[in-house]
Amino acid sequence: MKRLFSIVPLSLILVGPSAFAINLTLQGGPNGYGPYQTGVGGEFTFQISDPTLLGTIGGAGGYATTTANQAGLGVSFQTFCVEGGENIDSKTPNYTASLNNHSVYSNVQLTKGAAWLYSQFAQGTLMGYNVNTHSAVGYNYSSGNRLTSAGLLQNAIWALMGHQEGMAFDLSNPFEAAAAMAIGGAYTLAGLNLANADAGTDNYGVYVLNVWDNNNKAAQDQLIYSTVVNPNSIVPDGGITAMMLGVAFTGTAFISRRLRRQ
Repeated sequence: MKRLFSIVPLSLILVGPSAFAINLTLQGGPNGYGPYQTGVGGEFTFQISDPTLLGTIGGAGGYATTTANQAGLGVSFQTFCVEGGENIDSKTPNYTASLNNHSVYSNVQLTKGAAWLYSQFAQGTLMGYNVNTHSAVGYNYSSGNRLTSAGLLQNAIWALMGHQEGMAFDLSNPFEAAAAMAIGGAYTLAGLNLANADAGTDNYGVYVLNVWDNNNKAAQDQLIYSTVVNPNSIVPDGGITAMMLGVAFTGTAFISRRLRRQ
């Protein structure tokens, strides 16, 4: 067992950094996760120090002014997590990330519904749907009740990304209902099942950020939106996910919390 642990981290060091392309730093807010972070999920605020891969976020990158540069420092963007079992920590805020079409720890493909929701959010145009009143429910991009909208959207993304954090489909969530209508054509469970399908090339300009801390340990994966990303920058799996899963489930205990506040 000791030999296994002496070899595996070295292999991660060898195969991991070559895929790293983006430097991220958690920014802003009273708790260090961003001005609009709520509960144990997003909105998270990440500053991106080298946005050349993605273009200028807020310009060619496609983010609206309401979802970019909210921390007031550098080029930043608002995002949401797509998996549980891993953490990001404001006390160690510096991370590196690579683009992908699936998460690492949970090994879940980006779904159509999650991609559509985040693309609408990033562009500042997200509208939910209330199935009881049959009326539109806009995402509150103002500072007033933005935390409520953020919590609902995070739950919707978790539900559509393979029921992460135990979130089952919930049509009373206006953003899940909107995703069901956009992907499935109706606010029904059947529509949500269609929205839960793999995005493939129908990703609406949304990608999964595989996030790693400074010790090359996998951290909590996030979402990013760009209209100018180079598809060739998507990192092929190459067996890394399987290796990471093997390390996670044989060498460590499953960690259920999403944020680690020490």
